[in-house]
Amino acid sequence: ISGLALILGGVRIWAAWQERSLAGRYQIMNELAGHLNAAAGFQAVERGTGAVILNSEGQPPAEIVKRFDDVSRKGQDAVQNARRALGELLARTAGDGLKRQAEEWDKTLASAASARMRVPTRSIPTADWIAAAGANIAQEFAVRDAAFAPSTQQAKVLWYNTIVRSDVATLCEFAGQERATVGSHIAAGKPLSPQPLKALAGNR
Repeated sequence: ISGLALILGGVRIWAAWQERSLAGRYQIMNELAGHLNAAAGFQAVERGTGAVILNSEGQPPAEIVKRFDDVSRKGQDAVQNARRALGELLARTAGDGLKRQAEEWDKTLASAASARMRVPTRSIPTADWIAAAGANIAQEFAVRDAAFAPSTQQAKVLWYNTIVRSDVATLCEFAGQERATVGSHIAAGKPLSPQPLKALAGNR
């Protein structure tokens, strides 16, 4: 009986440790998702504001430049928070999927940062800026989705609970693309050509 009690006690301790470990991991996953969504939101506004700067005739309005600087700084702060959470999660996760997406994010972050530096000097084509910013936002969503990829029944429950949040973030991204496209053409004082109109229709 004493031996059975020891075994049962050991099982309970192991189960409690696993539950605590999973709870800590889920907390980090939620923090990561929140920081990534915040970063993507600021970057979507940054993308549209940058497009207005690039397409403005003459000097862009000072308030637009200030808004670009403000949302850029907020976006980069959110990225740093997300990277810290991602590092904690990677230390707890053995899966290769999240690691691959994190490595790809490093690349899109670098491309977006390089493009961002060229916006104030208006030395980058608008299409290139929108593409670099958009690719980075899309990759942040990919990192978030990889973090929540289910491997257990408990993880599947958490995964399904994030689907609505993921869909809302995707809708916001399409709205941001639309805002960037329309805003840049308004700033340039030009009508929408067939290609942007087609892209807008596809987003809807």
